[in-house]
Amino acid sequence: MRTLASANLSWEPLAWMSFMGNVSYDREDGQTRQYVAKGTPLGVGVVDPSDGSLSYSNLLNDAFNGEAQVSLRRDIGLLNIRTTVRGLVERTSLQRSLASGQDFLVGGVPSLDAATVKNSTSSKEEVRSLGYLWDTAFDYDGKYILTGLIRRDGSSLFGVDNRWHTYYRLAGAYRLAEEPWFNVPHVDEFKVSVARGTAGGRPTFDNQYETWQVSQTGVSKGFLGNSELAPEHTSETEVSLEMILFGRLGVELTQSWSRTTDQLAEVNVPTFTGYTFQWKNGGAVEGNTTELTVQASLYDRPDFGWTSMFVFDRSDATMVEWPFPCFRPSHRVWCEGENLYGVYGTRFLDSLEPLCAPYPTESVTYPDSPHHGGL
Repeated sequence: MRTLASANLSWEPLAWMSFMGNVSYDREDGQTRQYVAKGTPLGVGVVDPSDGSLSYSNLLNDAFNGEAQVSLRRDIGLLNIRTTVRGLVERTSLQRSLASGQDFLVGGVPSLDAATVKNSTSSKEEVRSLGYLWDTAFDYDGKYILTGLIRRDGSSLFGVDNRWHTYYRLAGAYRLAEEPWFNVPHVDEFKVSVARGTAGGRPTFDNQYETWQVSQTGVSKGFLGNSELAPEHTSETEVSLEMILFGRLGVELTQSWSRTTDQLAEVNVPTFTGYTFQWKNGGAVEGNTTELTVQASLYDRPDFGWTSMFVFDRSDATMVEWPFPCFRPSHRVWCEGENLYGVYGTRFLDSLEPLCAPYPTESVTYPDSPHHGGL
């Protein structure tokens, strides 16, 4: 079952001042039940029937979001100034529970009490976030545009000793097509933009906490907590060129360069701590992206329109700093000098024949790589 609710409020007491508020609520309730009776045939060719299984699961997920802002506008001759101050609050809660049993003692009794093997698990996650931002834009004569933004974010996903972080953006644009001396035929818009800004990638819910693993055999230590855990920090510079040709062909070319520090990594910790892993910040990634977008209005009539878009995108990124021991999660390698888009396999192929031959049953050992530790 899904419950959605939202409310919006806007008020403009003066021509140069306006207020806006928004609140929304989203709740999802889910329940599932799966039952396989004892003695149920498992399929063709399977002699022994099922010993039966039963599982129940419950899900409760709700989210509350709210924001309020005030906008101020002022015209001074050809200069237009707009300032926005905004506050945001987010709250999410996720609860899960699962109970299951299998191998029934008797048939026809869909109860967990009748199962010889029982399992249960439950979890609860709550996330709180606050944010404040100040955004100011200057527009002079529709040709020169400058915007600046500063934002302060706090989240319960950050370490308890590192709750708040500040981000910014500074951007400018120059519309050459609005200049009186710009008279290039069939060019209706020609705009150059430059922007510089920062952003952060949040840790997941359990990254900052000390965790223990509890089972029927006892309690063992899991992850060592980190009260200083911070979000990843990305700084990016972007340059773009936007044109409109012949009144119906739009072309936008963008080049960006980024550097991300404080990478979130699961690393080993000394054995004397009693723990095996800890989430830490460290390392840096540098990358660049080139993007080309071409959009054309091929046919435009009151009763029919046809617009097509072509997008080309190429990205590259390299781990330029990595203060931890190199490791390989799945098919990627985290190590200084490695390309983040590289994919590694577990076998070396020197011909196409192994792709057609049966999979070998004997084990194959390959020599360790001096750089990647036996990948």
